[in-house]
Amino acid sequence: MRSLAWFLGVASLHFVFSVAGTVLALRAAFDTQASFWAAPGAATLAYLSEILLAPLVFVRVIVPADWRGGYAEIATVSVLFGAVAVGLLHLSHALRSRRGKSGVAD
Repeated sequence: MRSLAWFLGVASLHFVFSVAGTVLALRAAFDTQASFWAAPGAATLAYLSEILLAPLVFVRVIVPADWRGGYAEIATVSVLFGAVAVGLLHLSHALRSRRGKSGVAD
């Protein structure tokens, strides 16, 4: 159950931040022409979205070039982030249990 909660939490947060940043990117670009401080929240969210969507480069290698996914691409990357989070959770538990069985103190 914990794995499902981690997966849904990470995937949902990634999707919401990515879509919100994509939607606000044009507005943030116009608002911050004078300075970053004209709209710091929108600019930060647009920049965060750019970082979160960087793995789309790898998705474009897998899918055909003429496919225009839009939000489906964002959802695909969100699912991948959720899967990686669950994998890291299980890896963390495995390393902790191995450390406990070996008798080595921290």
